[in-house]
Amino acid sequence: MVLSVLLVPMQQVIMKMLPFDNKSELQLVVDMKKGTTLESTNQVQIELAVYLSSVEAVKHSVAYAGTSSPNNFNGLIRQYYFRTGAHIADIQITLNFSG
Repeated sequence: MVLSVLLVPMQQVIMKMLPFDNKSELQLVVDMKKGTTLESTNQVQIELAVYLSSVEAVKHSVAYAGTSSPNNFNGLIRQYYFRTGAHIADIQITLNFSG
């Protein structure tokens, strides 16, 4: 047991607990006022997506209204999967460059 633990400081086994932070994606979280209709939330989200499509660094974006986007590491840590309702939206953005 002791020998197996010593493999880590001797760098014979590389330990990595968190993913590298050089992702070419980000998530835009939209929180409208409670009571906002899904249609209004979606309209704001469409306007944001249209603007994002004009930004040169943005490769593409995917929008989700009324529910959270599919889980990623950031969403798991911040518990975005609990976000539901007509007043919330997520936009996943992929950038043109890789970090």
